[in-house]
Amino acid sequence: MKGERRTLKLDTIRVDERAQPRAALSADRIAEYVEDMSRGDKFPPLIVFQDKKRTYWLADGFHRYHAHVGVDAKTVDCVVHKGELRDAVLYSCGANAAHGLRRTNADKRQAVAKLLNDKEWRAWSDREIARQCRVSDTLVLRLRQELMPVTASKSSDDTRTYRTKHGTTARMNTAKVGKARGRQGSLEPDAPDPPLAAPSPSVAPSIARDNENGWISSALWEIERQIDALPPPEQAAARFPAHHRHTFTTAKLRALAEWLAMFAEAWGQVSESNHGEKARAEAAAH
Repeated sequence: MKGERRTLKLDTIRVDERAQPRAALSADRIAEYVEDMSRGDKFPPLIVFQDKKRTYWLADGFHRYHAHVGVDAKTVDCVVHKGELRDAVLYSCGANAAHGLRRTNADKRQAVAKLLNDKEWRAWSDREIARQCRVSDTLVLRLRQELMPVTASKSSDDTRTYRTKHGTTARMNTAKVGKARGRQGSLEPDAPDPPLAAPSPSVAPSIARDNENGWISSALWEIERQIDALPPPEQAAARFPAHHRHTFTTAKLRALAEWLAMFAEAWGQVSESNHGEKARAEAAAH
């Protein structure tokens, strides 16, 4: 994978924990890099992915990034690839396998777990996940068994993605592997899935809206979960890492608070309107 070498403003790079490949960053290593940079030492470029909205997602070089923040650098040398945050996450799972701070066993497990906990990526074969994360097939198999124990119901993991000898990817249903029929030992053909019943016309639009927009409530639940895990505001402010000041400013916090306040007001109005429409519909029915 070849990217474009560029110098980017440090505050334009987004640091997302989902693309952080390690179990934990090393404060000692960041401090060491800060000293080296202060002496003028040169470091390899960061690896970032630029999405369609021209947002830059950090995929490799988290210790170096925070060290640049520590020396008050305004710009940083980067290799820029085209892609979304998801591409940065996938790339990060194999980062540092051959350079930088040596990965711990916990780092390797976290990389594999990220793929196994993803609906699309866990359908890949153990060998393909091992290739992406640069670990052994054995580790992937062991973690798959730990994270997704066998159940009585059919699993979506019966379909696996693997890499062919031509370098392309293909999908194979493994549910019937080992189940033979007849004297020839041929595999049973997969029974076609029954067609899904179409929803009633009266409820189809609301179901479609729910399916399309469910991510909004999921995002709000995640915000609530993260806030509940925080210590009291004064204690959190005292402990907030100084080297994160470029990535999470007071302006961003205020914007988040304003958005939540505006959402609460708008949601209240929508709820009242929906309640009124329901009441009128019930009255008309009687």
